[in-house]
Amino acid sequence: MPMDFTVTEISGFQVIKPVGRVDWEGARFLDKEVQRLIDAGQLLIVFNLDEVTFICSGGIGALVYNRNKLMHLGGAVYVIADNEYIAYVFEALKFDMIFEGYLYKTFEEFSAAVLGSDDEEAKGSKKPSAGKKSAETKKAPETKKAHETKKAPEVKKVTPTRVTKEAPKAAKKTKKG
Repeated sequence: MPMDFTVTEISGFQVIKPVGRVDWEGARFLDKEVQRLIDAGQLLIVFNLDEVTFICSGGIGALVYNRNKLMHLGGAVYVIADNEYIAYVFEALKFDMIFEGYLYKTFEEFSAAVLGSDDEEAKGSKKPSAGKKSAETKKAPETKKAHETKKAPEVKKVTPTRVTKEAPKAAKKTKKG
């Protein structure tokens, strides 16, 4: 099943909310979405990971890669995660330190700290005004089923041989003279 995610604009921030498993293909799809947003001039991106049940190393890498890219462009990547699994992964890999100051447990915390508001629109409970984009749901491309994956090529076992290097023979000194 492909990964679903929504993109919503709230107060100038693009909020990307993936749902379910963020596997390798899903991570690449999120990278493309972030690039699309950057190309459209959007440099403030929020990843809301509340509904993520699994994130592969590629997904974590995508977060860090896009954080670095946007910071270089003068933007920022924020992460919201009120999810024990994500909190564990971030803490175990020390990504909580990488995203320090940009990592929030809830959207309300993010809203109060970054948006400087706790109004209903920032919480997303009101419908966006005419100037705001509504949420759009996207699907990552279908991934291969486990039974459709290719097997890794068989590796031949090689018995190691011991190679010894002889010490160079000393050259004979001859007297000249």
